[in-house]
Amino acid sequence: MIITAICIGIAIRIAFIFRAIDSGVDDYYWQQVAKGFRQSRQLPLRLPGKYLMEDERQFYPPLYGLLLSFLPSQLWRWGGFTALLLELGTLGVLTVWLVASGLGDEISLTIVVSGYLLAPVLVTYNSQLNSRLLGQLFLVVWVLALHPEIIRVDEMVGIGIASLAFAMILLSHKMTLQLALILLIPLCITGEHLTPAFTVFVGVILAILMVGPKFFIGQIRAHYDILRFWHIHWPFLGCHPLNHSPIYGDPDERYAQTYHGQGIDSVINHLKQIISYVPAVWPLALIVIFDYSEVPAWVLAWLVVTYSWALGTLFIPAFRCLGGGHLYLYNAVPPTVLLWACIYKPQNQLAEIGLYTALALTLLVLAFAWRVVGNRPRTMDDDLEVLFEQLKDKPKMNMAVLPTQIAEPVACLTQHAVLWGAHGLGFTKLEDWFPVIKLNLSEIFAKWEIDTVLWDAQWAPSLEDILREESLIDGEVLHQGRWRLARCNTGRISL
Repeated sequence: MIITAICIGIAIRIAFIFRAIDSGVDDYYWQQVAKGFRQSRQLPLRLPGKYLMEDERQFYPPLYGLLLSFLPSQLWRWGGFTALLLELGTLGVLTVWLVASGLGDEISLTIVVSGYLLAPVLVTYNSQLNSRLLGQLFLVVWVLALHPEIIRVDEMVGIGIASLAFAMILLSHKMTLQLALILLIPLCITGEHLTPAFTVFVGVILAILMVGPKFFIGQIRAHYDILRFWHIHWPFLGCHPLNHSPIYGDPDERYAQTYHGQGIDSVINHLKQIISYVPAVWPLALIVIFDYSEVPAWVLAWLVVTYSWALGTLFIPAFRCLGGGHLYLYNAVPPTVLLWACIYKPQNQLAEIGLYTALALTLLVLAFAWRVVGNRPRTMDDDLEVLFEQLKDKPKMNMAVLPTQIAEPVACLTQHAVLWGAHGLGFTKLEDWFPVIKLNLSEIFAKWEIDTVLWDAQWAPSLEDILREESLIDGEVLHQGRWRLARCNTGRISL
């Protein structure tokens, strides 16, 4: 039964990975980081001459990029498969813990394997390289290691593992670190001791010893920089930089397109995400409320706090700078499958009906997700690849690229620098360019000495007229499918 569940789960994952092929964006940044770490194992990693609008020193948590640097470079180009390998590591931790705790019978293990591999939030998100899954792995290890008595491990061993795991969270993923800190007090309360706080203290010391105080301070500064930026600009998250620009468009029309939106439609959209990302949790919630009172308090707290935090960062404006709330549901999958494994009893009819309902809801959401993933635009299409081949022969240039997502493959696959950043330290440099354009393009291009501009004419049909009106381009504009490429008068290099 377990082998069958693994095979079915992996088959569905692989189908979704192929479905989402060429739609990844973060892949290109992580490929550069991995390549950089292969060439230099020093911290901070430097990406010189790539991103104009950030510090060339990379202060984002470094562990994921360092790990990728040890993997074959062929795997970098298949981000979904690399993600799946690391996810199997998290699943392995959960299953080993279940077996060691005495809960690991065949049915419980099958529930955990199926629930984890089929969780829609993981299926749809982990189709590209991302450090969130590494943060997830160490968050699971941290929480489980805080309860060594369950698997009959010496308390000091559990504290040591938990401390090391927290250090790895700190060096792996920003939003996972934020959630771990939010979980800290509830886990102290449910455990009736301060061990979780102690492991955080020791974990911070271990992280400083690993990366050095200078890098650690730089990482904290970069973390603060990101929070400060989104505290100001979250109302424009998801905007069209031109159409909602105060210079070239109408900012007041942004609400239909921004992530948080406005009014009842915004509430409905957020609730759809909350309901659909981990659908197996809802039958579980009803069973816990109406049929079970004796469930592990710390697992229940893990799940409830994670959902509460997701809701808070979706609906409370002051918390929205802490990340897209729906993404915290990524971290709700482990406690969900663990609770199912704890409460399921074959002789209990309600639990059995609930489990089948959870499976049916999950498959239904996956059917909708299949269509959504298939409709994602390709980051790299054939026409863009043709342009890239032509750009490879040009002298190094400063390029403005719209939409900004395409800046990542330009930076990764060509030698040119891009008018972009948003990876770590230096978010203040973005404010005139992203999320919306707040200065005339002539001022922005002159400031950054832009040599060329590359844009999607379907995405921004008015951009060529704007560029000509501001005398930013002259001569011919190169057409390649929906893409346009033009030399800028503000630059130093001719095409």
